[in-house]
Amino acid sequence: MAARRTIRNESRRGPLNAGTAQACSGLRSAPPAAPLVTCKWLGRSGRLGNQMFQVAAAIGVARKCGLEFVFPPWDYAAYFRKPVPQSPQLPRPKSIGESSFAYNDIRVSRSTDLAGCFQSERYFQHCTAEVRSYFFSAGGTAGQSRRGISRTVE
Repeated sequence: MAARRTIRNESRRGPLNAGTAQACSGLRSAPPAAPLVTCKWLGRSGRLGNQMFQVAAAIGVARKCGLEFVFPPWDYAAYFRKPVPQSPQLPRPKSIGESSFAYNDIRVSRSTDLAGCFQSERYFQHCTAEVRSYFFSAGGTAGQSRRGISRTVE
């Protein structure tokens, strides 16, 4: 097993891999003032597939409700051509958890944190093209991306 290169992030998150540091280089230094949708646990719960559903659901809920979206620094962002908006400082929004594993229509008007996996395409079916635009590989072959992602999670 290859050793994971880490750098020290001075935030509460602790060590991050080198790809995350590169992805975080253009982050906002303060949370946005407008109401937003986020998933504060992104990167801390579930693997890549679950995290992609979390991102997609947050984008979908934000678009449906006319809000912006932003996420905490995300290790996988470096592997996608168009990184999702990220900020190391997020407000403390109201948290909405999944009441079941089925789709539940979510309507919000203030900053909201989605807590759960939200694994239904119905959360983002109205903005599928935008969601997909965030998930194109940053380059190289699929094999190279998989190897890079594998190193990130080791």
